[in-house]
Amino acid sequence: MGDSTARAARIGDRLALGAVVAAIVILLSWAAVDASYANSLFRTPIFLRLPVGLWVSDTWLAEDIGILEHLRPVSWNPIGIRVLGMSSVFVIGGAASLWIVIRALVRHDIRSGFALGLVLAAWGMFLGIHRRVDDWKVERQVRSLLPRIEAIGSEVDANWPKAPVVLKSGGSYFVDPEQWPRVLLERGPHDSDPFQEDLGRLIYRTREGALQFDLAACHDRMVEFHPHGTIPKECRGITERHRAPARSWVRLKENWYLVRY
Repeated sequence: MGDSTARAARIGDRLALGAVVAAIVILLSWAAVDASYANSLFRTPIFLRLPVGLWVSDTWLAEDIGILEHLRPVSWNPIGIRVLGMSSVFVIGGAASLWIVIRALVRHDIRSGFALGLVLAAWGMFLGIHRRVDDWKVERQVRSLLPRIEAIGSEVDANWPKAPVVLKSGGSYFVDPEQWPRVLLERGPHDSDPFQEDLGRLIYRTREGALQFDLAACHDRMVEFHPHGTIPKECRGITERHRAPARSWVRLKENWYLVRY
């Protein structure tokens, strides 16, 4: 009985360690390919009702006005499926990690201590590099999208629309020259949670003549065209009342930047 119990425990240790490694690999692979990874990662702890102080700065305010309660339910749609899948990965990886922690506390031997160290190192590596993997993915996908953005940019830079228009380079856009003369809004169906990064709905023209393109999945970055040699400085949004300073940028090619706000 004792030998069989010990053998079952060792099998459990191996399965738990394998589950942790698999969870880390899945999450890092997810970050490397899915444009909506960051949005899924933001919503997953909210769905699981975990503390979200690391994701939302004023948690109590968000709770009070119902933002988090609004985000908790998930539907059987692309983002809901992602949140459910990511939740499953975190729950399985977390449960396996807890098993290894408990075994290390109970056994006090080299093997369980090594397993605990490996688990802590694996999660530490994930926390340390997953944002960098996501950044690399965004830049890679935006570079593949850039020829399409360039075509639209060339057309609207040469002749900024003063009325609703269907661009030769693709896309039907609405413009209100009286209220928001510097904003183009794309009309028609739009995938807000794409797997491969795509253009968002909005194109802005700054007072300096630069063009700013929203991205569909990455909500804290924009692709910008600066034809007059300026550099990214700020985003004012539709109403131009709120200014978000540029935190960093990557030069995609001459006059073109991927900017984080």
